[in-house]
Amino acid sequence: MKSSTSIENPDSLHTLSKFKLKPLLPSLWSKLEELLVSLNVEYFLDNSLKEKKIKKIKKHGFLLVTFGAIYIFKKNLLTESALKYRVSYLDIKKVEVYEGKYFSLFFENEDYLRVYSKKSQQICEVLSKII
Repeated sequence: MKSSTSIENPDSLHTLSKFKLKPLLPSLWSKLEELLVSLNVEYFLDNSLKEKKIKKIKKHGFLLVTFGAIYIFKKNLLTESALKYRVSYLDIKKVEVYEGKYFSLFFENEDYLRVYSKKSQQICEVLSKII
């Protein structure tokens, strides 16, 4: 049986090639973690909910979702991509999704992480089965 790729299945939540994925895997909490989502995304972390006037700069990176955590890696062109955020599901206070645009993860300390992806609705469907 042939495995599906993002080219064969445009709705796939796994679009990272094995070449891009391989250097990211050692940053996971366990080698036994199952990848539920692996996508290119844009993101930013905001810890200034009160200061709305500050322009937020989106960064390019990779999103990995497992049963254990959500991982955001900063995309680097000349060096290996680096782990930027590792989010435990226990730290998430609220999730908001804006279909077709982005989703936001809100934390107890009032910070939030916004992830931009056309597949935000599908990603949140996966998250809803875990959280």
